[in-house]
Amino acid sequence: MQNPSEKHWNKVYTKNAVNRLGWYEESPKMSLKLISRSGIAKDDTILDIGCGASTLIDHLLAAGYTILPLQILAKLLLKN
Repeated sequence: MQNPSEKHWNKVYTKNAVNRLGWYEESPKMSLKLISRSGIAKDDTILDIGCGASTLIDHLLAAGYTILPLQILAKLLLKN
């Protein structure tokens, strides 16, 4: 049985195309800038909890960072 939060997010991602979600960014420029300025070494691992359907991971991997994504919403993972 799903808890209310899981039920909500599964519904959001099931009924909407990822690029139609209000928080979607094709290029998360501000986040990339902040991470770049943070001093995190590219061989350090960045844990992205609740990563969702974000393009941030793709951009960080392309820039040479090591990412460990953690997402618990099964329907979201199956959709991507």
